[in-house]
Amino acid sequence: MNLLSQFKNKLTFDYVFYVFLLLFLFSLPLSEGLKQISLSVLMLMFMISLIKRDIKIELDIINIMLLLHLLFVLVGIFVGINFEESLKQCRDTLRIVFVFLLFRYIDLSKINFKLIIYTIFLSFIITILLGFYIFFTTTEVYIKLNSVGSPNRSAVFISIIFVVSFCLFFIKNNFNKNLIYVTFFLSSSGVILGGSRMAIYTLPLLIFLIIYFFNKMNFKNIAYFFVIIVIIVAAIFLFNDNSHLLNKITKGFNDIHRIQLWYSSIYIWSEHNLFFGIGVGNSIFFNPQVYFPSSVMTYIDNAHNTYLDMLLERGILGLVTYLVFLVYLLISLFRLKKNNNKLSGYFIIGIVISIMNIVMSFTNITFRYEFALLMVLIFGLLLNRSFTSKNVNK
Repeated sequence: MNLLSQFKNKLTFDYVFYVFLLLFLFSLPLSEGLKQISLSVLMLMFMISLIKRDIKIELDIINIMLLLHLLFVLVGIFVGINFEESLKQCRDTLRIVFVFLLFRYIDLSKINFKLIIYTIFLSFIITILLGFYIFFTTTEVYIKLNSVGSPNRSAVFISIIFVVSFCLFFIKNNFNKNLIYVTFFLSSSGVILGGSRMAIYTLPLLIFLIIYFFNKMNFKNIAYFFVIIVIIVAAIFLFNDNSHLLNKITKGFNDIHRIQLWYSSIYIWSEHNLFFGIGVGNSIFFNPQVYFPSSVMTYIDNAHNTYLDMLLERGILGLVTYLVFLVYLLISLFRLKKNNNKLSGYFIIGIVISIMNIVMSFTNITFRYEFALLMVLIFGLLLNRSFTSKNVNK
């Protein structure tokens, strides 16, 4: 009877909430089904907490811009070119906004921060090992994460994990070092073997930024930095002379088909609703060959540029609200880093991921799907007022 009583005491709203929270983190790159189930339960419980006023959302610039961005996406459903497709695709934006607000306002004092990081790392390790197995035992030419999908999507997700694991090397804490080493090795290897030029070319910048922000910019670390880059480049060229990976890297920035997509996106936007765009997801209904007959693409899956993709599908209002959100987010993270010495290392994680997002956005999509969910949940955690030194160290 005593055991039953203890079980009932544990089975509270908070405990159920955190179980599904960890399930969501674990399923993020691994299982679409578990992710959808856990996220639906979290959304319902979050709404209950809002109604009961256990959680209060403040209207600062960051939240206002994100909510306005969502509003403009919803308006785009009705003023865009295809209601059904936009209605289906808008759920992705809704999930991103929800996850950001969820992790910004949950009470972190009741959950161990390390448990959150460990869950994310463990899930990533399982998923990328599966990706490596498929890569080395089949004719697959990319590293793909199971629930993330395409190589470019997987590359963004892996790059975020790389930033977190690399930063944890410099943060004085009692994190499990073996787990960090394994995650760092797998994420750096995943970026290289993933074959995404966007991720590979951004990798040196990420390493430089992390070393710089942690004040490790000395001769020894700079030497290590260049040695790592040389080893990476040598490994790429020695991997396989005829590999798809080598062909992608040596191609460099010369990609006429992507440039055609960019120009096509601008032309299409200029011919439709300038303020709200064509509606999320509706770019697939347009053929770049209308503007560039030599194009090898018959439809626009996405603009391969976050800013142009926003402009095309969400209009100038969607793009502006997204940019203001990013700017104020970055400003807030810099302020938190300056004002909190004990936690400054953690805010560097958010700063580097923000810069990574800004840079990668010029050549690919960075604010959609699972990698966007991972990105905003990290931002939300770092902006959470219950994110304290006590919570991190316990």
